[in-house]
Amino acid sequence: MVKDRKFSDLIKDGLPILLVFYDQTLEDSLIATRSIPSLRATIGSRLKIISAEINDNREVVEALKIKVYPTYILYDGTNLLWRHSEPLDVNALITIVKEKLATIEET
Repeated sequence: MVKDRKFSDLIKDGLPILLVFYDQTLEDSLIATRSIPSLRATIGSRLKIISAEINDNREVVEALKIKVYPTYILYDGTNLLWRHSEPLDVNALITIVKEKLATIEET
């Protein structure tokens, strides 16, 4: 969870990080969180994946101006690589994240 650590510390840990912000009262958000185990199994060694319930992380949600749930945000260090604010099926999410990670690994 984001609330247990400083957000700035999370994005500076070395590995890219995928943040998944969700609202536990919205079914689309909960579907997004169910894709995380598959994502971790497929590419979890290449990045950190953190799910963050919006009500537990209000300050971060406000700072990042997140208004639609789920919202996926991929960082490499402090560089924003990708942001998407609507549900994605697990295969689309894996494909997109792999593509974004490939651009990092090429450099």
